[in-house]
Order: sequence, then structure tokens, then C-alpha cells
Amino acid sequence: GEYTHSDVPSPLCFANWTWPLTVEIHDELKDPLSAGLLIESSSEEEVFSGAVPGYYHNPGILGYSHTDQGGNFTMNDYLVRAEEGGDSQEEHVNMTSSQHLTFQFNHQPTVNITASVELTMVEDSTLDEDVSGWFIDRDQLDISIGSITGDNISASVSGDVLSLIPVENWSGKERLTLIAEDTFGESVNHEVLINVTPVNDAPV
Repeated sequence: GEYTHSDVPSPLCFANWTWPLTVEIHDELKDPLSAGLLIESSSEEEVFSGAVPGYYHNPGILGYSHTDQGGNFTMNDYLVRAEEGGDSQEEHVNMTSSQHLTFQFNHQPTVNITASVELTMVEDSTLDEDVSGWFIDRDQLDISIGSITGDNISASVSGDVLSLIPVENWSGKERLTLIAEDTFGESVNHEVLINVTPVNDAPV
């Protein structure tokens, strides 16, 4: 840290110690993320407030002061808060040494507006549907079956492919819910109507 000392005679002599503070803000892929940053002291004195492009460095934040009047120390605790997309994270730091803080924000998956809301297949057939474009997120998604309204269709997901197999000689409609979950546990649901159309069976 940096030490400063006054030349004012005792008992008004004082000394300050300052230390550097570095803040990094990342997205789920650990890429720099533009966000709002607030730094204020325990006395609510604002040190910094504004938008940063994923990185902030202050070479000298007051850590503590010492006066000769009884040998008292004044310690400085700081609140550091990052805000992005309606979400916020914060930490409290005591600047008695160099501090390096990292905040990482995850974005919840969303359903693509182009995602199918209905799939149609014919009786006694199977359907393999690529659902990789149904959801949007920055990191890897795990897609699974959430629920299905009946027991007339067997549904499974392997990778990004949804497989549907209706029971023999059955036609009708059932609703299927898919769940897309990212590596941070955030998820989104999407419901799709499965329409199995009848066919005329050959006479026996």
C-alpha cells in the first residue's frame, strides 16, 4: 500500500495507508461483461458509481488512518456492488491490503421465438426433431423431458434430438414440456403440442 504522512507537529500528526482495488466482472463464459459498479465506504461516502466494461482499477483507496491522539486507528470498510440485467452481487472489503474482486453473472436461458409450439406426426410413425434452436443461452444447455399429459407417446431426448414414438394404432393430442437447463442450474420450460393424426388401416 501507499503511505502518506503529514508534517504537522504532534498531536495533530496523522498517517494514511491506501491500497489498490481491482474489480473484474464476467459473464458465464468468463468473458468481460459491461455492468454497473458502485463503491462506497462504511460512512456511505461514494468512491465510484458508473458503468464499467468488465474491469475497474483504483490504485489507491484509503484503507486506514492513524493519529497520534491516543494512537487511534480509523479503519475503512467498503461496499462493492455490481449490477447487470436486474441482478446484483456485492461484497464487503476491508482495505488493509490489495484487493481483487471477481463477480460472475449468469443469464437464464430463454425460449427462441422460432421454437415450434406444435409437432404433427402420423399414426404408427416415429419422429426425431432437432430442438437445438428452440432455446437461447450463452453456455451449454441440457435439454430434458419435464412432463407429458398422457401415456400414449413415448418421449426422450438424446443431445439435441427429441424422439417421439406413439403407441400402436393411437391418434390424438398430448402436451409435452421440455426443460432447458444451463451449467449454473438456471432453466426455462417450453410446452409443445404433439398432434398424432389418424391413418386408414388396411382391412384384415
